[in-house]
Amino acid sequence: MCKLAAGQLVTCSVSGCRIKFHLYCALSCRLRERRKGFACWKHSSEEEEVYCICRQGYEEGEFMIECDHCKEWFHGSCVGVEEEAAEEWETWTCDKCRATAEPDELA
Repeated sequence: MCKLAAGQLVTCSVSGCRIKFHLYCALSCRLRERRKGFACWKHSSEEEEVYCICRQGYEEGEFMIECDHCKEWFHGSCVGVEEEAAEEWETWTCDKCRATAEPDELA
């Protein structure tokens, strides 16, 4: 149990959760760090599917794009792809597949 009387408070970054905790406690208790904050003690133990080169989960409303070659999902912000541009493309290939695939495999 936390014995701090003061300190910077952060709110759990899981959508809909309102649990607040000290940033110091989050770091010292090794709460699961997410792309946009920390998950509280309640959500830190939940298994979250991870994606992308950053190996983080999906954040509600965040644009993601699927590689048409390996079928892995990527956060647009991690791979430099904007949603508006991607809407115009028929296919998209991630950097790893582009580097390792034969040219005729990507056509």
